[in-house]
Amino acid sequence: MAVGKGTETEHNREKFERLLDGLPQVDLTASIAKRAGGIEGRTQAADPNGTGVGTADATIAATALEYDEPVVTDDRRDFVNRIREQAGVTELTVELYVSD
Repeated sequence: MAVGKGTETEHNREKFERLLDGLPQVDLTASIAKRAGGIEGRTQAADPNGTGVGTADATIAATALEYDEPVVTDDRRDFVNRIREQAGVTELTVELYVSD
């Protein structure tokens, strides 16, 4: 969700804050950071252009793995195709939903 983008920035900010209020929050630990670096490295190595999935998605995946939780997303390309399949992080559980 792009909070500051578009014409409904205040509405988007409020919606984002409500979403965050209902979710548990965890600290970024050294273990998660190291795991995220490994995931990003594997996605870069598997990508013919060497771009990888980026720090944010790698950190989300690493956090999910660390806490044995699924990633719930509509981003099939990065989490399923690139992280799970191309980079071989098959232990990551991804639950896909359709965004509106």
